[in-house]
Parts: sequence; C-alpha cells; structure tokens
Amino acid sequence: MTAHGRVERRAEGCTVVLCTASACRSELHAPLMSALRAAVRSSTHGMLVTTGCRLGPLACHTREHGPLLMVQPCDQHRQPIGCAVLVGPLRSEPDVAAVEAWLRGGRYDLALLPGHLRTTHRAAHAAVRN
Repeated sequence: MTAHGRVERRAEGCTVVLCTASACRSELHAPLMSALRAAVRSSTHGMLVTTGCRLGPLACHTREHGPLLMVQPCDQHRQPIGCAVLVGPLRSEPDVAAVEAWLRGGRYDLALLPGHLRTTHRAAHAAVRN
C-alpha cells in the first residue's frame, strides 16, 4: 500500500522506447541497442520499441543531442502501472551501463539514475507547467 491507501502494483516489466531521430543517433547506438535488448530479454514482460521523436520537432532540435529513451513500467498483462519517464540524453558507455543496470533492477524509479540522465524528463515536465 502507498501512503495514500492505494494498493501499489509491482512492475513485472516495462516498455522501452528508443528514439531513432537524428538528434538521438550517435556512436552509442550499437552498444545501446545491445544493452537494451539484453535488459529487456532479462525481463519477463519487457518490450523494446524503436520510433521517431516523441518530443516534437521544436523540442527535438533544441535539446542536447544524444540517445533518449522513454520507459513505461507494466504489469504481467503488459498494462501500464506507472508514468512513463524520459531517460537521457545518454553520452557515454558508462551511461549505457547505468541504464542497463537500472532496467535490470526493475524498479524504474527515475531517482535511481544519475542526475544528468534525468535532464530531459525534468525539462519536459517543467515545460508543461509554463
């Protein structure tokens, strides 16, 4: 139960959405794809999706370049059980390793990632409030 009296469902997996737009393409693409595939395969109910930019053209062209992910926790029926979070931009092999470990951990709590990998998520949420 949460502090608000709601029953919290446990994440059994997640959907990982990898942006393949030009702002997200870098030399990290191959190692990132390999790490994401491994992490998703280790999850009972994980799924990896590649797509174009989900942020829109203005946000895509004005943000820092580097791979960006969207992660949506799900239950055993692949139903969403929490908010989707934006992760990135990823800049280095240690960033890829941190994201892989975070996904394998199965908690999908953005606070468990290094601060620089939460930049886009914070900026997107701040823009909504403006």
